[in-house]
Amino acid sequence: MKITKDPGDIRKEFAAGQQYKEAIGLYENYARNEDFYVGNQWRGVDADDMDKPVINFLRRVVSMRISKVSSEDWTVRFLAFMADEHTEAVSDMLSDQVDQVIERLGLKAKARTAQRNECVDGDACMYFDFDADAESGMNVPGMVTAELLENINVFFGNRYSRDVQSQPYIIIQKRMFLDDVRDEARENGMSEDDVLSIKNDSDEHQLEADDPSDLVTVLIKMWKENGTVHAMKVVNELVLRKEWDTGYKLYPIAWSSWEILKSSYHGQAMLTGLLANQIAMNKAWAGVVWQILKTGFSQPVVDRNRIPDWNGEPGQMIEARGNVADVRNAVMYLEAAPVPVSVINAMDSLMSTTRDCMGASDATLGDVRPDNASAIIALQQADEQPLELAKQNYHDFVEDMCRIIADIIRARYGKRQVLMNQPTQDGKMDRVPTEFDFSTLDSLQMSMRVDVGASSMYSEQLQVQTLSNLLTSGVLDDPAKLAVFLEAMPEKYIPAKSKLQKYSEELLKQTLQPTGGGINAPLPTGEEPRLQPRVENTNAQP
Repeated sequence: MKITKDPGDIRKEFAAGQQYKEAIGLYENYARNEDFYVGNQWRGVDADDMDKPVINFLRRVVSMRISKVSSEDWTVRFLAFMADEHTEAVSDMLSDQVDQVIERLGLKAKARTAQRNECVDGDACMYFDFDADAESGMNVPGMVTAELLENINVFFGNRYSRDVQSQPYIIIQKRMFLDDVRDEARENGMSEDDVLSIKNDSDEHQLEADDPSDLVTVLIKMWKENGTVHAMKVVNELVLRKEWDTGYKLYPIAWSSWEILKSSYHGQAMLTGLLANQIAMNKAWAGVVWQILKTGFSQPVVDRNRIPDWNGEPGQMIEARGNVADVRNAVMYLEAAPVPVSVINAMDSLMSTTRDCMGASDATLGDVRPDNASAIIALQQADEQPLELAKQNYHDFVEDMCRIIADIIRARYGKRQVLMNQPTQDGKMDRVPTEFDFSTLDSLQMSMRVDVGASSMYSEQLQVQTLSNLLTSGVLDDPAKLAVFLEAMPEKYIPAKSKLQKYSEELLKQTLQPTGGGINAPLPTGEEPRLQPRVENTNAQP
């Protein structure tokens, strides 16, 4: 596909993307879903004489789904395909660098907000970049940045595919202050006449509450060329920043949708198909409130010929004509009309059925009290099942973000002082400050594993416990048994498995070598070194 780099053509691509969003109703759903989520559910209803109650049960369910899916902690670990002492040190160092970026950016909190956007708007988008002037805490400035974008501001070149990395191009729309854009234009060498020609504009889809007269739309177009991502910036009909090679191999965008729609890169939000239920609930409660106000209280019927000035105020004197003893015959009360129980039951049934269909049962929302431990486990297992697909989708989103961070680190960090495992004079490994050229990561074949789950927050404690168990059980002193144990145990459960395997091999060699004294005592002449098998008592009772 031919990539257009003319500002006018880029504006046309942007306009075509807006038309597609309008055609699928994205802008309308975006504004409506946001209103319903925050509780502004009667916008545009012309009924000034009627109370408008809001029973926002959808927000509670959405908040529950977000907390269930994104509350799990996650860590990043890189593994080298061809593991040796150097590649393992590099893998550990890169894992630490990515973890530092995650903590500095508050990426875990941003990921939870992204989940909220998925549920309410349909899509989540995290955009990464590199700020060369940001303080990094190292000997060289420059840090990875992350920004959460709204789905209405991201335009894929192939609107029928949701695969980010296969897109011919991606356009990002940003609303920026006019003065800031003009300052950036001057920094990029734009003439003063062109700078002053940059004018503010408006965008009705942005839900801008105040006057947008000081804002202007800036478009960032990205495409892949010769294996790397290229980009340029456009404002109005001018080039704000000329084409540059970012050096990234991946588009710096992580994209995720709540409900995948065929032949579209946009997904459907969880709220979109449930707004009719919320509207029906609000209308029903509005009718109940209206009935209670009109007929829910006893109403007096007064004989005006005998009590001409009745006002119904409590504690006030009532002036009556005629015999005061007969005043009871001049006033009577009509009984209040009861609220139909069937109406309340119907509304409760609608609410509970809607929540069940969304995977938010009473147990999920904490409205059920289990009687014993077995009930607690059963409720937890039943609660997790409807969310498994959503959790897997979230895990993929997290992995995409980590891969992008690693790609930006590779392309932009250059040479920096980092802590790496290096052999010391006594043959041990220790973390020492080392200058590392991150561009050399191109030549290393590594895989990435993102550990996500309820247990990952205790992963360090579990690793310490595992190593402690190996030490106390004596397995570390038996090279043959240790070798078999490490071979059978999955790597994710044994920290530094390759180091333990190397230790096992060295221990086995020392056991087989004839030396002097104790364990190193020389073997009698003519005997071959061998390992003594350990005899287990098969008759021992458990």
